[in-house]
Order: sequence, then structure tokens, then C-alpha cells
Amino acid sequence: MSEFPYPKEAKYRATHPLNLVHGDLFGPMPTQSEQGIVHQLTVPYSPKQNEVLERKNRPLTEITRCLLSEANLPQRFWAEEAMTATYLQNRFPTKPNKKTPYEFWTNLKPDLFHIRVFGFKAYAYIQKQKRGKLDDKAVEGIFLDKEPILTAFCDPDWANDKSDRKSISGNVLKLGNSTIQWISTSQNCVALSSTEAEYVSTDNAAQEVIWLINLTKDLDLPQPLPVTIYEGNQFCIKLSESPKHHSRTKHIDVKYHNLRHLEEAGTIELVYCQSKNMTTDILTKPLPRPAFEFHRKNLQLMTVYFSKNV
Repeated sequence: MSEFPYPKEAKYRATHPLNLVHGDLFGPMPTQSEQGIVHQLTVPYSPKQNEVLERKNRPLTEITRCLLSEANLPQRFWAEEAMTATYLQNRFPTKPNKKTPYEFWTNLKPDLFHIRVFGFKAYAYIQKQKRGKLDDKAVEGIFLDKEPILTAFCDPDWANDKSDRKSISGNVLKLGNSTIQWISTSQNCVALSSTEAEYVSTDNAAQEVIWLINLTKDLDLPQPLPVTIYEGNQFCIKLSESPKHHSRTKHIDVKYHNLRHLEEAGTIELVYCQSKNMTTDILTKPLPRPAFEFHRKNLQLMTVYFSKNV
């Protein structure tokens, strides 16, 4: 299950919307969500009521055990091995239809160019600013996961600057679980609504995504398309999907409608993200301490203390 809600319009993901989730107790999920998804729980100690899931878990467990044995790794890496097993299972063709689950969900053939052997020897490059002249340029490690996937988060703070009423755009771009770029800057125009501010901020994030797609391709890390951009305004997502020009949006500069072209071309995909999970809030507005520490952790930042004696 994803932490983000299932989209109401599932035309790009499946032929029919998801309407029922049957499984064991997991997470704080309501019995029925806003999208009409019903959650049914199995009776305790009755695995037969959930036989489909139990049968699906068996090959995942076997693949995880094989990866663990082949790589000769301790059991504390079981989570990474299970994620890799699930990733591979979704790209294995099924016998009845000779298609992969990934194809059924996205209508796209999976790209297997980035697949690597789990647990093989790898080397991480050390930047020259962090090593001495005679130190090694790389540190030896082991490969534990699939190639990192590029994602982006964007969310502005509308009319934040009281002097000129320009909005503040915040963008965070991640490669896998690592934050590789974050931006907090004032927009060049004065947005007349929060939707316009979101639209401008998302277009700026899309431009950074295009640049990173080309960069990762040069680094032999080609990214599967579309790249997901998590957006906190549903009206902005609807505006990017609609080819019509409305009276309230006709004043928006034409250059920002490049967002529609990128989405129609399958380069990017806008997905709604709840405010509590929007990492960019730390870049655009003051936050309570718990929210600030939560988003700081998602950015993988930490407090470093220096001794006065050094």
C-alpha cells in the first residue's frame, strides 16, 4: 500500500478503479476512504480467508531467502532484499497473459537496463573536498537495491512576501531515498490565486526534472518515464490535465503551460500528496517543531555539533 491516496481517475493505471482492500491489520487505514475504497480485515488466525495474499507472499519469501543466501549477507538486510524481490516479481511475466504486472498497471513495458546483481561489490566515489591528496578515491561496499528512481516534490507559499506579494516556490528532488537538490526561491510573477502559484511552482520543478533526466542518462542511470512529481494542490493537477482555457486562468503566461505538454508526452506525472507528507513545506513556511523535524529527516539532514576546542 502506498502512503499517497489512490487517484480518483485511474485511466493511466488500471482499467477499473480500486474499490476493495482485503488483508490483515496494517497501518492507520479507515474502513472506507474518501475515494470509496473499502478495507476488510481477516479473522485472526485464519490465513485461509486471505489465501491469495498468502500464496503471493510465498514466492517473495523464497526469492528473499535466495538473495540472502547468494549474497552471503546477514539477516538484518532482509528489508532491502524483500523490496528487491517485490521489484523483480512485478517485472516477471505471468503465464496466462505473458505480461508483467508492471505492464498491466502502467501500460508500459518495463525497462530492465538498470537491473544489477543484488549484493555484488560496489564502490562509492568520495568527493575531493572530503578526502586527502593520498586517500582512496572510493570506498568499497555492496549493492543492496535497484537503481534509484527520480522523484520530485513541489509546493509554494502563496503571497508570502508582503512587500511585493510574490509567492515562494519550494522544490525537492530525490534520487531514490537521497535528496540531491532543493530550491526555495521567489517566483517571477505575482500569482492571483493559490492554484496559479502551485502551477508556476510545478512548472519550475518540471524544468529541473527534465535537466536531471538528461543528466542521469549521461551518468548511465536512465530514468523510467514518467517521472512522478508530487503536488499538494488537486486543482493544479486538474488544470494541467485539462486542455481548455478558463476565464480564471487565461492570464497565466503561456510558458507555464509547458507542463501540459510534458504530461501528455508521458515525461512527467503529477500525483497528489497530502500536506503532512509534503517535504517542501520546510522550505517555504515556518513549521511546528514536530513537523520541522519530520521534514528535516526526509531531507536526510542532521545537526552537526562542533567542539570549541577544535
